[in-house]
Amino acid sequence: MLKGIELLRPIYNALWQSVQQSQVLAMDEVPIKVGQKSPGKMQQTYFWPLYGDQDEVVFTWSKSRGHQHALEQLKTFKGSLITDGYEAYEKTVIALNREKHQVTHANCWVHTRRYFERAKEMEPQLAQQALDFIAQLYRLEAQWREQELSPDAVIEKRRTHSEPIVHALFGWIDQHIQDPGLLPTNPLVKALHSARKRADSLKVFLANPLVPLDTNHLERALRVIPMGARISCFAGQNWVPNSWVSCKACW
Repeated sequence: MLKGIELLRPIYNALWQSVQQSQVLAMDEVPIKVGQKSPGKMQQTYFWPLYGDQDEVVFTWSKSRGHQHALEQLKTFKGSLITDGYEAYEKTVIALNREKHQVTHANCWVHTRRYFERAKEMEPQLAQQALDFIAQLYRLEAQWREQELSPDAVIEKRRTHSEPIVHALFGWIDQHIQDPGLLPTNPLVKALHSARKRADSLKVFLANPLVPLDTNHLERALRVIPMGARISCFAGQNWVPNSWVSCKACW
């Protein structure tokens, strides 16, 4: 196995270097159980996949979900980083730019959309209004992909058609975030604040034709990790016959 790993290492290194040269990079984290934490429990660790603009994917690994690992992986990157709303990425970008790395942070619209989707049960009409705004953005993007437009044409289309929709959405958010009839525990309030907090990052795609609306391409690529959860059960442990370690993947 060790010999096989060494044969693969040059491929990994080449992919990692290619990813670092991307103009737009997507990043996420996904949990993976490795090693025994205590009797009957496995250690929670994380893969951090990076998806480059040449459709290459590299999985890095760390023992924690802290932003220090992301900072280490991105220390040579300059470009646009698109992620979900996890705050560790915002901290990472701030730290990188403090060192003049010139990294622009973009947020995923799908993750923002999910908050409004969850709010539909309590506030079906208001939540649907937000979802309709976002759906308009996706319909436009689908049309432009079919037309195979150049980057310059895409940015012109986004400024002309998408930007008014985005401004209308955040105007709608500003209006309803002040509504005294919405209690703080209302899931719609959480959706409104989440979107408002990430407004600048959600608008990045309007100025960069290479930035997608979401990280769906990365989420499809990382599915191999949860799908292979059973294969990695008990990794890093000494197997004892007739012993059992609790593992949700095997339930």
